[in-house]
Amino acid sequence: MIALLGGEMHISSKLNKGSEFTFTALLKMVKGEDLKLKEDPTTNPKSWIGMASEYPLRILLAEDNDLNLQLMNLMLVQLGYDFEVAKNGKKAFELASEQVFDLILMDVQMPVLNGLESTILIRKMPLNNSVYIIGLSANVFDEDQKRAIESGMNDYLTKPIRLVEFAEKLKDCSTKLKSNVNKKGR
Repeated sequence: MIALLGGEMHISSKLNKGSEFTFTALLKMVKGEDLKLKEDPTTNPKSWIGMASEYPLRILLAEDNDLNLQLMNLMLVQLGYDFEVAKNGKKAFELASEQVFDLILMDVQMPVLNGLESTILIRKMPLNNSVYIIGLSANVFDEDQKRAIESGMNDYLTKPIRLVEFAEKLKDCSTKLKSNVNKKGR
């Protein structure tokens, strides 16, 4: 978890004296008013369990890091979603050209073809122009998010991904897709 937060852990120990554990982490600064608890039930993680039945999505997860993959797997399963996995950008592009997905969760930094390059290629395919792509990265700078959006990504989440924020993004994506289907159906 410390590595996911961009930090390091240090341990020092002295026989018969004890041990000291210290760590560093990159954290985002928040304003005081953002710390107030909301009484909105949607902020309760328990209310998101199994949300896939109400907010269905066909999901492709493009992620090369095994630890991040495990964490995303835990969250997606908890939320009730089935999903395909691509461990590099080339495989994500190949799967997107073979199958129809509602949402691609695209790690920005991957081997073979990175997430930005893969997104550009996916956007060039006529059938995948409407797929919703959320970039995933530990990079928190505005310029990184801007590059992701310019490549064709619809949204951006910084790692480590938090369950409630992630669930909100999935809900928004599903809601937008339903809205687009309703508009086309009329």
